[in-house]
Amino acid sequence: MTHRFQYDAVDRTLRDLLKNDMPFGGVTMLLSGDFRQTLPVIPRAGPAETAIDDQTAEQVQAFADYLLRIGDGRHGTSPDLDRNFVEIPRDMLLGGGQHHEGADHGMDGQVVRSSRLSRLIETVYADFNEEHQPDNYFAERIILTPKNADVLAINDMILDKLPGDAQEYRSVDTLDGDDELERQERSDLYPPEFLNTISLSGMPPHKLRLKIGTPVMLIRNINTKEGLCNGARLRVVSLRRNCMQAVIMGGAVAGKKVLIPRIALISKNSGFPFELRRKQFPVQVAFAMTINESQSQSIQILGLYLPGPVFSHGQFYVAVSRVTARQNITILAENPATTEDGVYTKNIVYREIVI
Repeated sequence: MTHRFQYDAVDRTLRDLLKNDMPFGGVTMLLSGDFRQTLPVIPRAGPAETAIDDQTAEQVQAFADYLLRIGDGRHGTSPDLDRNFVEIPRDMLLGGGQHHEGADHGMDGQVVRSSRLSRLIETVYADFNEEHQPDNYFAERIILTPKNADVLAINDMILDKLPGDAQEYRSVDTLDGDDELERQERSDLYPPEFLNTISLSGMPPHKLRLKIGTPVMLIRNINTKEGLCNGARLRVVSLRRNCMQAVIMGGAVAGKKVLIPRIALISKNSGFPFELRRKQFPVQVAFAMTINESQSQSIQILGLYLPGPVFSHGQFYVAVSRVTARQNITILAENPATTEDGVYTKNIVYREIVI
């Protein structure tokens, strides 16, 4: 989703270039998008190509109607809850939602949550330990969750299960800027040890653990003509000190082997009084990803982990609409709203945007 300020910039530029005060300088513009999806991320601001041969047209239409109701905020809810809550169908819940009926009563909470998450991982990544999994095994499945901290935890859990030894790559973190003296003065305030602890959306971690066979996602455009664009998913086939070889898992160039070097990435609008320069592989492990990162993805087998409710417009819609068949979704919702009618979670929709 593009922020309106970018359209304003295009509007002003065309008016100036064409000497025409009409909107967009009188040029006819065709704009499209899905306002049911998540909106541009504003820090601290307030409020598919899958096989369906075995699906009947009625089932596909029913699921499409369900998604539209979710996206438009027209779904029903319980009389005991406000309109931002949507019922999660039992057939979408992990284990049919039995753990919401007290089956885990009396057990340690952290142990229970870890056990449930392990079951979700096993459901999505069935036959995970078999050697020589084809590229499409990882390309067709993913676990989504709202927050990056949970993505990192899930990726670590699954990476530990992947056969082979992990290699850890540590980034070189410095302050960015043109003035050498100013950089030196600020470096005294923000030493490398502090910079190493910073975790930002859209930046690789300081410590990046990888194994042969790990699925990763590019977080920068490297060479769009070669398929190396932001959001592309690849599988690691070889690891070197400053370079990795990977296979592209989807798109027109699926199966192509590419080399990915370490590059310098610079943070923007991080909220810090400086710009961080991090030299690291421009990838993140992609067994799991945030819901926002998944908007360009088309998935066949999806796990949705909700340790808490979604927190912004369109997130629940984006998550459940990554697949075309409801039986391919498994949802694990921790501490949802439960009534006699069923299990509910938040579905935040800014109705003034979609209506």
